Amino acid sequence: MSILIYYIYFFTRLILFFTYLSGNLKEGTMKILNGVLNEELDRLNKLKKNYEKQIAKLPKGSLIRKNIKGNIYYYLNYRQEKKKIFKYIGKLPGKELEKLLDKIEERRKFEKLNKQVKKDIKKLEKMIK
Repeated sequence: MSILIYYIYFFTRLILFFTYLSGNLKEGTMKILNGVLNEELDRLNKLKKNYEKQIAKLPKGSLIRKNIKGNIYYYLNYRQEKKKIFKYIGKLPGKELEKLLDKIEERRKFEKLNKQVKKDIKKLEKMIK
């Protein structure tokens, strides 16, 4: 769970606890808390869409280096449904190779962030119910 979601969850529960103790648990307090949670849920959904757009633009898989008859060739290895795909890239100069590796690493970072956002969305949806 991301730290922001943890704090929202913690403070929501803390506010509910103290309002319960004071006997002032009112409908207005619940509306405010639900409003804050819904705003955070909207923000996370927008973030998820943004991550998915970024992921779609970047190459998936990993780069495979093969030495064939003394020449080095590169292939992009990824799965498409259940098949393994080896897409021929060719001989890459140093700068192009680094750019491609950076793009692959960037995609992995976005996928990791997107996975965390999806978990946070599930948590928030449970809290709102």
